[in-house]
Amino acid sequence: MEELCDELPELSWSQVFLAIDVLSRRGDIHLRREAFIYTARTATLPFTGTEGRTWSDAS
Repeated sequence: MEELCDELPELSWSQVFLAIDVLSRRGDIHLRREAFIYTARTATLPFTGTEGRTWSDAS
């Protein structure tokens, strides 16, 4: 999550988290978790390999 926030410095951690939550609940993005790694992918594209935006929730 921190990596994603670093790429969006104009947004707070809470704003990024809320946006991901809303987009996921609306079905606009899909989240996949493997261990401590999350990958976000637009809902119109299937998960294949390691494509998509990936970040870690390990602190």
